[in-house]
Amino acid sequence: MAIFNVNLLYPSTVIEATWHARSQMAFALANQFFGCF
Repeated sequence: MAIFNVNLLYPSTVIEATWHARSQMAFALANQFFGCF
């Protein structure tokens, strides 16, 4: 297994967009899961 720094693979603008989308998906998943209780 190889681990690379993400900055070597993508420019910072793509990384920021990915981080924003990932946090939104995590928030939506948490709302869906805890909305059942």
